[in-house]
Amino acid sequence: MSFGRRTTAPAGVGASRPVAEAPRTRRGGYWLGLLANAAVAILTMAVMPFISQFKLNGSRIETLIAVGGIAILNVVAVAAVITLLVDFALRGLGWRKPWVYALVCAAVVFAFYLAMTLAGGSINPIFALYVAVWPAAVGGWVMGLYRR
Repeated sequence: MSFGRRTTAPAGVGASRPVAEAPRTRRGGYWLGLLANAAVAILTMAVMPFISQFKLNGSRIETLIAVGGIAILNVVAVAAVITLLVDFALRGLGWRKPWVYALVCAAVVFAFYLAMTLAGGSINPIFALYVAVWPAAVGGWVMGLYRR
């Protein structure tokens, strides 16, 4: 005999209902999106010498690594701020689909780098597409996936 626990259902009560699953957590979506953004940007920088628009032109590898590292830090810092603002805006509107996050993140990053190109002219738009817009879309999708 066991005290404190029922071993059978009481008379007149059907079988016990299954326990509801715990809701999926929303924590970590921002950080996972930012991590995905940084990872895709780093992979893109690693592949960039093989893309025809970005020939190495005899540059030393140390120079390329330094410039690439600075570019990645810049892209991740910009992505951190833009992703946070997009996250606040979309959660406030109640839009939780991953593709919406991806589209809005990519559009905002594209608009930011386009404005910088038009204002200063120092940023190559193709470079911004490869290293900023594409990673922002992937990071936004990952963030949206964990924000549902």
